[in-house]
Amino acid sequence: MKVQVFVCTFHSCYHTERRSNMHPTVPPCYCLLLALLYKTVAANPEFAAVSSEITLCGLSCEKYVLYDLKKEPDQDLFYLACDTWKQERYRNGINFNKNTGCCIIENVQKNDSGVYTVLATKKSGDRVNVLHKECRVIDRIRNVTINPGSGRENISLSVNYEGDSPTQIIWSMDGGLWPEGHSLSDDNSTLTLPGSALGIYRVTVMNPVSNRSVEYTIQSTAEEPTHQVSIIGIGIGVCVSLAVVVGLVILLVKHYKKRQPNGII
Repeated sequence: MKVQVFVCTFHSCYHTERRSNMHPTVPPCYCLLLALLYKTVAANPEFAAVSSEITLCGLSCEKYVLYDLKKEPDQDLFYLACDTWKQERYRNGINFNKNTGCCIIENVQKNDSGVYTVLATKKSGDRVNVLHKECRVIDRIRNVTINPGSGRENISLSVNYEGDSPTQIIWSMDGGLWPEGHSLSDDNSTLTLPGSALGIYRVTVMNPVSNRSVEYTIQSTAEEPTHQVSIIGIGIGVCVSLAVVVGLVILLVKHYKKRQPNGII
């Protein structure tokens, strides 16, 4: 399976693949569209974050008289009789919305992942499956950090994060064009740049239930020697000024002594 990578700037966007070179630039909205498409595709199966909720619909009582909500293989969760609105809940945290015909399972955890089905019973007694949905409960993305590294000619930015897959990593640059010679590696978690690359670089890590972004600024180190020279210059200036003041004081004292009469101190 090909791994798709999205490398964006606020003025341009690149779409690359592992075995291909960089493609021409495309409109900036393309990044957003790709991200939305990614979430849409990842929605089958349906994902839910830990401690959030799962919504299961299809219990509208329009065509059928009984409904059974189960988690495969044989875990009963909810029973509904439409003629009397009798409801049976076989676990805590299940709420039924009569108006929408949806069951909401609250505060889901990873062990709530699985396939959910709704079996409906007709007046004739025949049963049909009106819902078959796979749900996965995963952790949100959190604790995203960028760790810089440098070599003789390159600068590397590596992203670390916590959270469950499937994940997508998007690198972006604040304005300007991407420097020549940049590359992605380590399943797109490392961005390598030439040593002369400056600017603000941002990484967004996303999965179907969350996304987090952090940024890192690469500044020029050429200002550091100038700063040190300026400090040295200030020190020399202070020393010269003190020497001038001391010299003037000595001259004034000598001049004063010459003008005093003999024998008077």
